[in-house]
Amino acid sequence: ATEFLNAIRGDRWETLWELLLVTGLRPGEALGLKWSDVDWDQQRVRIQRTLVRNEDNEWHLGEPKTARSRRSVVVPKSTMDPLRRHRTDQAQERLRRGAEYKADLDLVFANGIGEPLDYRVVVRRHFKPIVKSAGLEPLRLYDLRHTCATLLLAGGEHPKVVAERLGHSSTVMTMDVYSRVLPDMQEAAAEKL
Repeated sequence: ATEFLNAIRGDRWETLWELLLVTGLRPGEALGLKWSDVDWDQQRVRIQRTLVRNEDNEWHLGEPKTARSRRSVVVPKSTMDPLRRHRTDQAQERLRRGAEYKADLDLVFANGIGEPLDYRVVVRRHFKPIVKSAGLEPLRLYDLRHTCATLLLAGGEHPKVVAERLGHSSTVMTMDVYSRVLPDMQEAAAEKL
């Protein structure tokens, strides 16, 4: 995670990558965020929609994966600051583009004219080259979500908190998916006893 965070510095989508890693959001949830979903005072983002591809292979904003996916996720202060800078950069882009910019969409992560990002293009042009240049094993964007959950569980966070953060319907789902972390946790628990 540290190597990845160092590698993303200076990338156009640095804030997106960091937000995914520290919040455990699904990529579509992050790409569906609007500025109105950001609560600056409470340091939270509200997940209310997701970016999905329809049968015509076009991107649009849709409903979250499940009812539990609609949630509020606390964002570390260290990530709120880059989010503020990203907003300023985006406002400058909006001014440069003028009427061409689709400001009514209010997307946090948008292309140069304010439309939803094409997930595949951003992964191919930005994410994969970062991972490769950092010398990391090949990663999927979704692996940032898994990394977040694994770090939280390995750090002793209660599974209920991790499940809520990820938008899982129960801790059973969380623990089934992340059970690979349990052997080390079992040894640590035995040592504590």
